Amino acid sequence: MSNAKTDVVRYKDSLYTFLKGNIGEGIFTQEAIKKQLENFVQDVALLSLDAPEVQETNRKELYKLHYDYLSNLFNAIVSSYQWSKETSSFFTELLLSPTIEPMDARLLVSAIMLSNLQFFDYNKFLLLLTLVKEASDGELQQRALVGVAFTMPTDEAFYIRN
Repeated sequence: MSNAKTDVVRYKDSLYTFLKGNIGEGIFTQEAIKKQLENFVQDVALLSLDAPEVQETNRKELYKLHYDYLSNLFNAIVSSYQWSKETSSFFTELLLSPTIEPMDARLLVSAIMLSNLQFFDYNKFLLLLTLVKEASDGELQQRALVGVAFTMPTDEAFYIRN
């Protein structure tokens, strides 16, 4: 039912028309997301091996490409449909992984929170709860906790069912 609501909002709301990309498609497949975020960390580390004359130019280009990708990924998450357990597990594992940049993980948690504010998704909510309990990065835990607080269901029946 919520995917139908998301379709209606995407059709009527100019913001959702502007947001392009869907999780699980094109550059936003699970493998592509993981590879892109992990390769960025590796590429930043390898920048120190470049000649000093080209290091700054390469750094600017690398960060520009990375932040363009993150912006598109953020938009795809914010406008995403309900997540399956598998998608939620993938993002949980990715966000807890030490192989991605901590700031990237924090940004993605913000996108998940905003998506869940728009349309509640039980699997996204559980992801945020898991991050609060298991994240070793204090700032990531805090951001996830804010997401839990803002998106916590107020319907008593939700807690009885789950």
